[in-house]
Amino acid sequence: MTILHHNDKACYFIHIPRTGGEYVTSLFNESDRGEDYKLFLNENERLGGIVLQHLHYPLYNWYFNLEKIPHITIVREPWEKFKSALNCMYGMHNDYYDDNFKDQESFDDFMAWEREVRSYHNNWFMPQYKFISPTTHYWKYESGFGNDFIQWVYDKTGMKIESPHNINPELPSHSRETKVKYNFDEEKVAKFVKEYYNKDYVTFDY
Repeated sequence: MTILHHNDKACYFIHIPRTGGEYVTSLFNESDRGEDYKLFLNENERLGGIVLQHLHYPLYNWYFNLEKIPHITIVREPWEKFKSALNCMYGMHNDYYDDNFKDQESFDDFMAWEREVRSYHNNWFMPQYKFISPTTHYWKYESGFGNDFIQWVYDKTGMKIESPHNINPELPSHSRETKVKYNFDEEKVAKFVKEYYNKDYVTFDY
């Protein structure tokens, strides 16, 4: 989560994990515009055990008092987002996940463990719709981050951003993400994901 200020303009960027949020933040932070744009975020603080960067709604409104400024965020197709999280975490906890996805019940048990215990602090597996306030504007990751995205940010916030690399339209890469081949049946697990994240599929028209 990042609050951005520029003169009399401000917006709040809701960083849903594994949706390219670090890249988007860099567009505000690294563009050549002097010192007018500022980032406000204490990376060492937590609220209710959750890092401030990934607070969900309504926690960020309570903490930052943001009702009067625009909220923007990026959403991502849930199966691709789920794989991105697994790719990043693969082998991290001596848990290769293959035994966790035998059926919907075991998958749901895995998700409960991640959301309530191991990944509670960073909200990596929180459904995306839970990050969205009634006034949040969202952009789809799959639409890329080129000129259309730059214009969308301006239309929603009045803030102009520019890519430090001549507006690279490609999707952002995740430096911590390692591509792996799983032993589990990806087609079957994709169905578990679609069932678990059904409201995301409906809310964001995926």
